[in-house]
Amino acid sequence: MEMKFRCLCRIALLLAPIGAVAQTRPVDLLLRGGQVVDGSGSAPITADVGTAGDRIVFVGDSAKLRIRAARTIDVKGLVVSPGFIDPHAHVLEDLADAARKTNECYLMQGVTTVITGNDGGGPIQSRAMLAKWSQQGIGTNAALYVGQGAVRREVMGMSDAAPTAQSEGHGRRRPRHVHGSLLRPRQLCQDRGSDRAR
Repeated sequence: MEMKFRCLCRIALLLAPIGAVAQTRPVDLLLRGGQVVDGSGSAPITADVGTAGDRIVFVGDSAKLRIRAARTIDVKGLVVSPGFIDPHAHVLEDLADAARKTNECYLMQGVTTVITGNDGGGPIQSRAMLAKWSQQGIGTNAALYVGQGAVRREVMGMSDAAPTAQSEGHGRRRPRHVHGSLLRPRQLCQDRGSDRAR
């Protein structure tokens, strides 16, 4: 019994500095009192959510831990959740337009990531498009499909004719070219718009 007590005391002493840091940690934005849904399938909990920069740094009872915030928004009665992903969004033209590139209609619905270029029309040179979006800025995160229609147009045009030996040879080389324009999901998350394949 004494051994357990000593072990618990040591753990408490080790964790005490962590609690002190959490109590005095300032946050940029505090969302207070919302119904937090974490995406795991668990029931919502009433909690405060604190962010610093572009990171969530706190979820819990901010009053209990004396969290200080530069800005606080009362979200009682509202749902706080991770951003939604729309895997089939027709926004290529919107993201290229200076007046619509913020993609506000998606953001106002909680969608923070769109995947576009669907239905075969996505650009073959996706790295160039992602680099452009990164440079000009867009409102949501975005990923691109490489369009099978765009690849077909480049390889053999849009005729109904059967592929020729020449177009088949060009088509066999195309996957390497297309693969070189793709970004792995990890890279997309870390550095949206980078034109270096990892």
